[in-house]
Amino acid sequence: MSRPYSLWTTEEVRLLAKHYPTRMPMARIAALLPLHSVYSIRAYAERQLKLRRPKDALAARPSPTWERMKALLQKERLTIYELGDRLGVTQQCVCEMIDRRRVDLFIADWRPPAGKGHWSKVWAYGREPDAAPPFKRAVRGMKAINPFGPAAGLVTAPAGTPGRIYRQDMSINDEELAA
Repeated sequence: MSRPYSLWTTEEVRLLAKHYPTRMPMARIAALLPLHSVYSIRAYAERQLKLRRPKDALAARPSPTWERMKALLQKERLTIYELGDRLGVTQQCVCEMIDRRRVDLFIADWRPPAGKGHWSKVWAYGREPDAAPPFKRAVRGMKAINPFGPAAGLVTAPAGTPGRIYRQDMSINDEELAA
């Protein structure tokens, strides 16, 4: 259940500024600030106060799921969907473990989608360079080619073999128009 929004008092801000940059667990910081959720505490500290947690406070902790995932990826190369099915965890859990231990994993290959969808990354255990994606994305900032540009005189038409050329007689007199 969500909590109603509570304004931050100066005492709470002082406590947050003192304890957030330390290695104190987030559960203990949240216990000091009972009117705010963990998400609210993180958001306020990082966005408003511009505070950061120490790098080693965010370090990955050992977990049995990671050990099973590591053993699977040492034997074969799998996508996050296949990892989630084999480990019996959600795809979000697999993605979080990959994010935490990204230095130990690499993208070995890409699998095409079945029907419509996105290409899937195939993960493997090791410290090799990632495989290049099999597709090229459009470069952002490139202007789209306007098909009416040559007609408006904005750009020159591409040279080459002309296709069909339609000429329209624009000399319609008033009698034909009335008919």
